[in-house]
Amino acid sequence: MLIRWLFLFFLSGIWWTKAVAQEPVYFYLGASVWDTPVEAAWQQLQQNAEEKGVIWKSDLVAIDGGGIEGLLRSVVSHGDSKYAVMATDSRLHAWATKRVDDKPLLMDITEVAKQQQWDQLIPKPVQSTAKPAGSWVGVPLTVTTTNLMWVNADIFDKAGGKIPTTWEAFIDLLAKIKAMGVTPLAHTDTATRFLESPAWEAGQILEAITLGLDHQLYHQAFIERNKQVLAGAGMIKAFDRLAQLRPYLDHGYDYRDSYQATKAVYEGKAGLQIAPGWVRRWLIDDGIQPGQDLVCLPFPGTQGSVQFHASHVAMASVGDDKAKANFAAWLMNPDVQTTINAASASVPARSGLSLNNVDSCTQQAVNAVASATESDQLYPLFSFSQEPSTELMQSYYNIILTFLRGEIDSQTAANQLANVIGL
Repeated sequence: MLIRWLFLFFLSGIWWTKAVAQEPVYFYLGASVWDTPVEAAWQQLQQNAEEKGVIWKSDLVAIDGGGIEGLLRSVVSHGDSKYAVMATDSRLHAWATKRVDDKPLLMDITEVAKQQQWDQLIPKPVQSTAKPAGSWVGVPLTVTTTNLMWVNADIFDKAGGKIPTTWEAFIDLLAKIKAMGVTPLAHTDTATRFLESPAWEAGQILEAITLGLDHQLYHQAFIERNKQVLAGAGMIKAFDRLAQLRPYLDHGYDYRDSYQATKAVYEGKAGLQIAPGWVRRWLIDDGIQPGQDLVCLPFPGTQGSVQFHASHVAMASVGDDKAKANFAAWLMNPDVQTTINAASASVPARSGLSLNNVDSCTQQAVNAVASATESDQLYPLFSFSQEPSTELMQSYYNIILTFLRGEIDSQTAANQLANVIGL
């Protein structure tokens, strides 16, 4: 039988289909994966998938998370959906318990997970982000490390080139950079292109500081959300350390998004940035070599441990369950996991996979996640654990932002934190 391709250009994306009997799954990618290498990787995988009988159509148009939820609600309401979408762990958490016309928003893919033994393939902390309400509703695809510092290599060398492994050494590095007449820490409290909430980066820094102080403190405060711990001496000390960063920020940080902060570092206008691993993708897109032009270092005190957020593929709850189940199973294929993560400079959610032809910072992240998984020191980041626009997360970010601006003290900030996120 003759196979023929029909190319349909829709908006900025390309839709592919093939003359086969099976109905395709319609797969929407969100804005956070919208760049040329990732698009090319998905298109390559699409062709390989069709050869194995997994049929899907892709729309690579950038749609924010709210837009994707609107799409899901619409198709579930109409009852004929074969849709799958990319979702961060925060989106998945928000969508897991939502219903439309008494139907769940997301498809339960627990049977697929059982058949493929995902409990054995996916690290337990990553599993927790894929089944926030107890059942599998997401296919874990990428893991992004967050307890990272990105340091301008030239400035780092001029400041002595010594990797800071303690808080005291870190403050000393910032002081040396400041003495050079350079802004030590490029920061932001403005929404970045993919995250609606301001102050998320300050939240990430507070959580890295907490992990650097004591792993048990981080687990009790931000995973268990123990109210007494959140208001206790450990968190007060974490806020005290956050306050020590104030002299090393510039006055323009509240008008800058995260990408602009990254750019300030590689242009030599700032010494370093504390930011997640997605910075690698921005650097590569801008022609900057991660690991060479910018040095990637673990946040002081967190060596050997990893904080992370994950991205998943979720399925609408109605429509052709068999087609979507086949698609979910295919996404766990090692070739899919390695191809997408190599293109996006992230870490495969499936354990035991290696990446070829990637930069040194990406390889460092792969090794760090494997080691942290083995030593049980892999921790989900609270800042990305829930929908950013919820009242809880907005209040959480606002406490940290208010504190960083010097408007409240450490004790007050810890008490407010306990009242807002404590259980």
